[in-house]
Amino acid sequence: MSDDVVVNITVGAAPIAAFAFGIPLLATTHSVSPDRMIGPFTAPSELVDAGFAGNAPAVQWATALMSQRPRPTRFMIGRRDVGDANLTESLDEIESEGAGAWYATFIDTRTYADIAALAAWTEPRLKVAIAQASNEELVGGAGDDFAGLAETGYHQTALIYHPTDAEYLDGAWGGRGLGADLEQVQGAWSHRQLSGVPGTNLSTPQKAAIEEVNANYYAPKAMTSGAAIGAYTFPGIALSGRLFEQTVSIHWLQARLEEALHAPFLNPNGVPFDDTGFALFEAKASGVFGRGLRIGHLVARVSEATGRRTPYLDVVGLDDVDPGDEAAARVRLSGEVHVGKKARRVVLNVVANLGA
Repeated sequence: MSDDVVVNITVGAAPIAAFAFGIPLLATTHSVSPDRMIGPFTAPSELVDAGFAGNAPAVQWATALMSQRPRPTRFMIGRRDVGDANLTESLDEIESEGAGAWYATFIDTRTYADIAALAAWTEPRLKVAIAQASNEELVGGAGDDFAGLAETGYHQTALIYHPTDAEYLDGAWGGRGLGADLEQVQGAWSHRQLSGVPGTNLSTPQKAAIEEVNANYYAPKAMTSGAAIGAYTFPGIALSGRLFEQTVSIHWLQARLEEALHAPFLNPNGVPFDDTGFALFEAKASGVFGRGLRIGHLVARVSEATGRRTPYLDVVGLDDVDPGDEAAARVRLSGEVHVGKKARRVVLNVVANLGA
C-alpha cells in the first residue's frame, strides 16, 4: 500500500472560513454554562472567574497548557453532557456551535474507548487530537487494544503515556506543540521539554513497549557517561506512526492553498475561463509553495513518479479541458509536494469551479 498522502481541494466563489491553527479545545463535563462551547480564554484564572472550581479538570488542563513557552494564545472549553450517549455525540454537539473555532481536541478521560472514539471522530476532519493514557498494558508490552488502534492508521491523533491521570501531560505537550507559529516554523513534537509536569522514569523495555503501539512518552534519559538529561517527549508520532508535525504541515498546506486558490474569485470581473485565468491559480499556488519551503513545511525533492522537481501544481491548457468540465466551467489542477522531515510525498488534486 502506498504511503503517499492525497489532498483533494475544491474551491469556488463561495466564501471560505478562517482556519484556527494553534487553538486547543478540552471536551469536559461541567455545569458552568449550558452552551456546548465557551471561550476563548487566555488564562486558567479566567476559567475560575467563569465559575469553574480551582481544582476542576479544565483548570488543571489549562494550567498545564498555558505554562509552556511557547504556548497557544487562547483556548476553548467544550461541554460533555451527562445525557450524551458517548463521546462522539458530545463532540458532534460541540462542533455544531462552531466547527472552525478550534484545531486540536483534548479530553480529560483516559479510557481506551474514549481515546478510540476521539481518534475516529478526528480523522475525517481538518483537526488533530492529543490523548493521554496510564494503562499498564502500554508499558507492560500487552497493549493489544492499543496495538489495534495503531493498526487503524489514524494520522491525526497522538497518544502519550503518563502514569498519573490527574497530571495533564497531554495539555503540557499540546501547549508546547501548538504554541509554534506555523507561519514562522514547522515546529516539532519530539524532544520537547515541558514545564509543570514531571517526567516518568521508564526502562528500555517499557519505552519499547510504548513505541511498539505508536504512542509517546515523557521521560529522562541517562547517557552512557552517566550524565542525566532532563525529561523530553519522544518519539513525536501519531497513532499511525507518522511524525505528528507532518500531519500539521499537511493541514497547513491544505488550508493555505484553499485560501490562496479562492483569492482569484474575489476579482470583481471573475476568473476568465481561458489560459490566462487558469494561470492565476498556478501563480497563487506557487506563492504558497514558496512560503512552505521557507518555513520548513515543504522540502524540495525530485519526484520519483514524474522526475520533476517538487513542489509544483499544474493546470491543463484550455485546449485540453475535458468537455464536461468546460460545460461546467470547471478546471482541474494536479501536483505534488514533499512535506517536512522524511520528505513525505503528497499528491494534490484541485478542482476550481469557475461557474460556481
